[in-house]
Amino acid sequence: MNRVLLGCVSLLASIAGCTSSPPVSTHEELRKFAVPAGDAPTALMEFSRQANKQVLFDFGVLRSRQTRGVEGMLQPSEALRSMLEGTGLVASNVDEITVAITPH
Repeated sequence: MNRVLLGCVSLLASIAGCTSSPPVSTHEELRKFAVPAGDAPTALMEFSRQANKQVLFDFGVLRSRQTRGVEGMLQPSEALRSMLEGTGLVASNVDEITVAITPH
């Protein structure tokens, strides 16, 4: 099932013409983030809540990964880029409110 989900996320990303990392947009509102470093699934769910974005990922693939913490007033794309830096994970925009996280 995890492979199917990851395949769907990859397919969605390809269809949507996603970039390998979300570009910083001047149209994104600054939001207050306080996401501690920790296991990727938990941190990404918290990021999702704070950013008011959907985050798609394969739990099985990300369960052993750690993300960096992020804190402060940031655009969601900046916060996510900082969280994923050095993790081997990349974010791809699916649409305005959805981001897919996959291994690099």
